[in-house]
Amino acid sequence: MPSNDRERRDREAELASNLSAVNDRMQRKLLTYGNPPDVDRIPESVWTEFRQEVQEAVARTAIVAYLYALATMPEATGVAIDSARFEVEAELWSKNQASKVADEYVAHTRQRLAEIVPEVRAVQAGPAADIRRHPSFDAMLGPTRAETVASTEVTNGFSHGETDYADSATQQLDEPFVMMGFWVTERDARVCPICAPLDMLPQPRYAVLFPKGPPAHPRCRCWLRWMKIRRDEIPF
Repeated sequence: MPSNDRERRDREAELASNLSAVNDRMQRKLLTYGNPPDVDRIPESVWTEFRQEVQEAVARTAIVAYLYALATMPEATGVAIDSARFEVEAELWSKNQASKVADEYVAHTRQRLAEIVPEVRAVQAGPAADIRRHPSFDAMLGPTRAETVASTEVTNGFSHGETDYADSATQQLDEPFVMMGFWVTERDARVCPICAPLDMLPQPRYAVLFPKGPPAHPRCRCWLRWMKIRRDEIPF
């Protein structure tokens, strides 16, 4: 378990709560266009506003996770770097990542809604029809999805912040030393087939697939351990 586990949980809870609120508002908006909603009547402005709210929620938490990760690295690496030098990079990364997440979030919601509406109409008829009874509607705009994105993006923020700091720390170390990340799983029965082979792989090996480390997939519980080692001792 990483030493910053409590902070991770707090940031995940924060983002999950904010995204759940965004989802709730979107559910109410969609139902103003019928139940089930008439997809063709939903104006583009509704989707634009939805995307903006998702992006803002993710960006707020992502930058906090990134900067908190930076603050833990002097102790982890033994190298002190003024975190102010990373502020621009942190803001740029968080905005870009949040934009990417929001694009995918909205695209998935639109696609699933277009698929669900015909299914609801096929099995429910008349005024009793209610898209909220379709299990995929809650999966699409419910708390589980918010929690999944929150867990994934907080891990993303920590990994990016730690890796960027470690790369800068390496530049301040005397040759032949480097700061090396090692991928760590939770090593329990829930570890997935994707992450199990990554356990304790050094940065040059895991970075082939995941340049900044975890997450390897949604809700990935993995984390990075940092060590100062000699270049000629990197376990390739």
